[in-house]
Amino acid sequence: MLRIYSCLVQDHDPSLLGLAALICLLSAFAAISLLQHARRAPSRMRYVWLGVSAVASGVGIWATHFIAMIAYAPDVPSGYHVGGTFVSLLSAILLAGAGF
Repeated sequence: MLRIYSCLVQDHDPSLLGLAALICLLSAFAAISLLQHARRAPSRMRYVWLGVSAVASGVGIWATHFIAMIAYAPDVPSGYHVGGTFVSLLSAILLAGAGF
């Protein structure tokens, strides 16, 4: 347990972790609000609201994870591939939509 705590305290930027947590909360609130719109919408518009909710939720999941990864500063150089980053964003949106 102390190993996890020391990793969070020593190897992560606390302000970026706070930002990731804030984005997580805001995107969860937005997804729930959009899902409530989908529940009240007529059948044809329900799919539009579900799609919008999937995009909001997927982007929130992705942004939370990506900012938390940026907050981690290991002792070795690291980088991110643009194509892989885009695929991870699309994966988060599609998986959130499948869940809805």
